[in-house]
Amino acid sequence: LIDPHAGNELWSDRYDRHIRDIFEVQDEISLLIVNTLVGEITHQQHLRSYQKSEARVNAYDHFLRAVELNYRMGQDEVRAARAEAERALACDDGFSRAHALIAWTHISEGSNAWADDTGAAFDRAHAAAVAAVAAGPREPFAHAVLGWVHMWRDQAFERGLAAQRRALEVNPGSAQLRSMLAFSKTYAGRSVEAIEDLGQTMRLNPHYPELYHVFLGRALFNLRRYDEAIAHLERIRTSQPRHANALAQTAACYAALGQVGNAQATVREIHMASPGYSLSHARDFVPFADPDEATHFLHHLEAAGLTD
Repeated sequence: LIDPHAGNELWSDRYDRHIRDIFEVQDEISLLIVNTLVGEITHQQHLRSYQKSEARVNAYDHFLRAVELNYRMGQDEVRAARAEAERALACDDGFSRAHALIAWTHISEGSNAWADDTGAAFDRAHAAAVAAVAAGPREPFAHAVLGWVHMWRDQAFERGLAAQRRALEVNPGSAQLRSMLAFSKTYAGRSVEAIEDLGQTMRLNPHYPELYHVFLGRALFNLRRYDEAIAHLERIRTSQPRHANALAQTAACYAALGQVGNAQATVREIHMASPGYSLSHARDFVPFADPDEATHFLHHLEAAGLTD
């Protein structure tokens, strides 16, 4: 991949495979290349968007900035992401993906107890996701985020999964859309499938966000594979120290391992990341299709020292 403006190489790779079925090899390498190129090109576009003067920033530049900020998962970053997405809509009020990104930021605020009213935050997420689908009925990101909203706002798991599968039907080669479906499966009682799907998306997209480790850790925790789960969750404790909902999962996993000191230290980090994140918040708003998984999470979160 060559940048014609700068004349430098952005990316190259070599693929060695044993050919048993040439068509399977072709499909695998095609998906790898497509998702790698998406990551490389988006990364370059993001860098350029920050180098532009404000007069030259367009709707897509604002959207790219919003995506980058949103994945950092801190309260200030999520609000800054929403502001960038709103600037994108000021440039183009029919920009479906910007509406969807705004919905995602409201979900982030609600799930991490950063909003004054969690239920109202989820309602705002729903309104933005519906606007995204209305603006772009065939925009897969809009349907994927709407599915995420169904999970968190209504705990409508099958409806949420159906919306995300609809997104994949439109763009079956997208690692991002596959990952969002996998994220939802960790709440929908399908953790084994989630681990398989996330493994595939990580192979397809070497630029995957750190957020993948949250959901790998959550799925492994649901399956009582605590030693494997904590390896992923400890990464998040370092890379996303203000992600309260992920820290709660980490604290519960430490408690399940009997690491009381680490569990209590992580609860203190939860309080710093989000003073409003409590045991009752987790009980009322973190969605679980399987009541046993909910009980398992809440029991260990309480054992870690999180209170109402």
